[in-house]
Amino acid sequence: MYRLILLALAACAFGVSTTLGDDYILRIDTMQTDGPASEVEPPETVEPPETTLHSIEVIARSRMPFRRRVRIGAETVAVAGSLRPADRVGKLRPADRAELTVQLDYQHLVDTGKTFPGDDGVEEPEINRRSFQTTINVPIGTPTDIGGLIEETKEFGKKKRRIKKRHVLTLLKHEPHDA
Repeated sequence: MYRLILLALAACAFGVSTTLGDDYILRIDTMQTDGPASEVEPPETVEPPETTLHSIEVIARSRMPFRRRVRIGAETVAVAGSLRPADRVGKLRPADRAELTVQLDYQHLVDTGKTFPGDDGVEEPEINRRSFQTTINVPIGTPTDIGGLIEETKEFGKKKRRIKKRHVLTLLKHEPHDA
């Protein structure tokens, strides 16, 4: 009798973990387009090519927090957040469209190489920080823009340039390979 109850509880627990604990690959690409500033030069007829500056991937489980930090040279990219099934109440989308709600905290840190004196007299590095937080419904398998910015730069002796950066989130179902 006890074995039957234990077996039933194990089957229930396994069934819940497989339905609620699906693994997903969450990928954030930072894309950049470098073009002329519209007030300095006439707009180009062809959009300049878009390049990928950096990407970060994390395997995340539905209803569980995730965190990932990658350091490349003087740059650090960090993401944290959680996934949960999307709230369908009040939505006019078809029911067969699979999507999840992603709560995301994104940080891009760049060590400028400069230092400043800290409160205790110790030199501390100057960090250029860009970050954002968002909560968004993301369809599985569809790249989704989650933010961006436009910078205008001017180097000495050169014309102004407009740099567009955008962050693209892609969510894929993780299918582990059998070893």
